[in-house]
Amino acid sequence: MKRGVSNLVFIFLFALILMALILAFGIKSFMGVKEAADLVELLTFEKNVNTAVQQYYSFDAGSSAEKTFAVPSKITSVCFFDPIQPLTTRGLDSQLDFFLRENKKDTFYTLPLDAFPNPAPDFLIQHITVDPSANPLCIPTNGKLSVVLETVARNNNIFVQVTRASS
Repeated sequence: MKRGVSNLVFIFLFALILMALILAFGIKSFMGVKEAADLVELLTFEKNVNTAVQQYYSFDAGSSAEKTFAVPSKITSVCFFDPIQPLTTRGLDSQLDFFLRENKKDTFYTLPLDAFPNPAPDFLIQHITVDPSANPLCIPTNGKLSVVLETVARNNNIFVQVTRASS
């Protein structure tokens, strides 16, 4: 009788360890899927903004409309930057300021900078510009981003200027 009870204890102990391993693997897998879903949401947001900008790039100068985009919940602000123009906005986060001064290629930033893994937080959206007096243009988000996209001609080039929506 004693021998059967001691074997039963080992079986229960093994089952308990096996359940803990399965639970740990399940939690790890769930977190990986959640991170992938967040990244897909971010890339969809960037693609939607990029598509709208490229659409307005092909319109005549003076064409404009207010556009609203769904923003991932981790993003608190979005910054549009024209690397050709000087940096004019003051009071920026020191890490963002460093990115803007060192990276003269990217035009679109999501804040906080560490909310997502690579390829975030900086993206290249071609043909984009902002008002030179507010470069970069940082807009707080609360689940959505509302901007005005306007096709403008500047120095014999066509750009899509992004401004803050009035609403």
